[in-house]
Amino acid sequence: MPRRATKSDPATLLTNLMSKDPERVSFALQDADLTWLRDAVDASLTAVNLDSDADLERILRVRSLGSYGVAVFKQESGAWWVLGSFVCGRPRNRMQDPFIELKPLISPGTSDIIVHSGGSQGTGVGAAQFTVYRVFKGQLQPMRRLKSTFETARLSFAAPERRAIKRPSPAKFTGVH
Repeated sequence: MPRRATKSDPATLLTNLMSKDPERVSFALQDADLTWLRDAVDASLTAVNLDSDADLERILRVRSLGSYGVAVFKQESGAWWVLGSFVCGRPRNRMQDPFIELKPLISPGTSDIIVHSGGSQGTGVGAAQFTVYRVFKGQLQPMRRLKSTFETARLSFAAPERRAIKRPSPAKFTGVH
């Protein structure tokens, strides 16, 4: 993934994303390479070690009305760089859960980014893809792609049963006809 210098540090971008000013929000989304998001409903910033140096990188997570976005930042020589960004649309208002994970897969003390994609396509059969990314030489590199297929259980119910209860007339019990 190509990287790009940002105009603001990630903490300032987070502040701008939570602003009520649409221009500040739009600027922050552009600076974070999250231009496909229209707004920011919620956002968070996490500091984590993604590579072999001691400096912590930043993960900016943004929830929009229709999508989720994540941008990865690294500071080098006093400048902040966007190393990459990811988006997850929410089909039927549901987010791929979790959309992104941080786990130390290769070496302790250094986290890898696991991006989840795919899912059931309405047929009950689907495939999930997991891509593991690592920061290497100042770049966000895909290290491994894994694919998992699955079938969701379909529940079927019998047609509702209707029964009518007929009550005997009171005359049968009283002897009066």
